[in-house]
Amino acid sequence: MKRLPWPEILIESISQEIRLRREELGLTVYALSQSSGVSQQGIAYYEKGTRRPSLEGLAKVAKGLGLELSELIARAERRI
Repeated sequence: MKRLPWPEILIESISQEIRLRREELGLTVYALSQSSGVSQQGIAYYEKGTRRPSLEGLAKVAKGLGLELSELIARAERRI
């Protein structure tokens, strides 16, 4: 597997963490959308890694997942 530069690898890890945390909580994309204020499409894009979330978007998703933004990033960093 090709090693990505750090920013890309972190974004990829954050994408994975969003999906894993959502599934861990038993939330659907719709439910996370409702609790975070981010569209279902946006969450799907974040989880698939097809779009880079803004800091504001990440903060909203983190809150919807019951995490602080820093916690979401720390969890993602531990995966790297």
